[in-house]
Amino acid sequence: MRPHEFKYENPNHLFFVCRKILFKNGIKLDYEDQVGLKGICEKVFFFQEKYEDLIRQLELRELTRIFTYKLFQSYDADSLRDNLESFVEVFRRYQQIVKEETPDRNEYRDLYDEYYKPIIIREKFWSSADKRYKHLAKKFLEKQKEIEKKHGVYFLYDHDKQLIYIGKSVHDLWGRIISSAKERNAVYYSYALTKTKSDTSVYEMYYISKYKPKLNNDGKYNDEVTISLPDLEFTELQFVYQEDEEEFENGQVQTNTR
Repeated sequence: MRPHEFKYENPNHLFFVCRKILFKNGIKLDYEDQVGLKGICEKVFFFQEKYEDLIRQLELRELTRIFTYKLFQSYDADSLRDNLESFVEVFRRYQQIVKEETPDRNEYRDLYDEYYKPIIIREKFWSSADKRYKHLAKKFLEKQKEIEKKHGVYFLYDHDKQLIYIGKSVHDLWGRIISSAKERNAVYYSYALTKTKSDTSVYEMYYISKYKPKLNNDGKYNDEVTISLPDLEFTELQFVYQEDEEEFENGQVQTNTR
C-alpha cells in the first residue's frame, strides 16, 4: 500500500462507511436493505482483495472506491437504485476483465476512460525502453492545473514528429497524456479540449479514421473518411520530457543539443 493510501480493513469496515454515506445523504435503510448492502460490501471487498495487484497493474480505480462513489451520488431511493444497477454492470465488467489472461484495453475503452486510475505522477522515472531516467518537461508539469480535470483529444508523436497515436480522456486529460506517452514512448504531444464528453469520443474516432496512426487499432480502415467535422483547436507540439538533460542509470548525465 502506498503511503497515506486509505484501505478498508474488512467487509464490515466498508459496510459501516457505506451506511454512513447513505445516512448523511438522507437515506435510512431498513433491516433487509442493510443486509443486502452488507452482502454487496462483502463481495466487493473480497474481490478487491483478491485482484488488487492486477487492478493496480491495469491502472483502474479500486472497485471499493467506485462503489462508495456511486453511493455518494445517491440522494433518494430512485437514485440509489439507479446507481446500484450501474455499479452492478461495472462489477460485472471487472469480473470479466480479471478472467482474461491478457486484457485488451480496446475492449473496455469506456470503462478505462471513466474509471482509469493514473499512476502516481513523478517528475523523474526510469524508462526501460530508453535505458535511462527521463524527466517530465517543466511546461508539461505547469499544465496540470489547467487540464487535469478537463476532457479532450490528444495526439502523440515520435522523435521525427510523426503522429503515432491518438487518444482521449473524459476524466483527467493531463494524467492520461502522461500515462499514454510513457506506454508508447512518445516524445511530443498536442491536445485539444472538447465541449462535451460525447464530442470527445466522436472526435477521437474521427481523427483516428482520418489520420490512421500506426499505434491505434480501432477505427482504422483501408477506405477514406467521407464526412468532415470542424477541426478542433490543437496546441502546438510540445515535449513530453525535458530534452536538455538526461540522467542515465549509472549517474552519468548527457547534454543534448536537440
